[in-house]
Amino acid sequence: MVDQSQRMAARVVAVTYPLTLLVSILAYNRLYVPLQVWGDPAATVRNIAAHEATFRLYLAALLAYGVGVVVVLTGL
Repeated sequence: MVDQSQRMAARVVAVTYPLTLLVSILAYNRLYVPLQVWGDPAATVRNIAAHEATFRLYLAALLAYGVGVVVVLTGL
């Protein structure tokens, strides 16, 4: 028999997992990839230094991803 706390945990996981996945995909593709220069790490560092706010937003998205993973794992 499934009790109420298990149902609530399942609902939380059902909402958090897709949001976490979406945040990670969008953060990588829209925030980090434009800053990255393949084969030239110095240019990548220059891009990150020039677009510091974008990189900080990417780091905040990574933090949100980590929180989402913890929530999903706790719910499971």
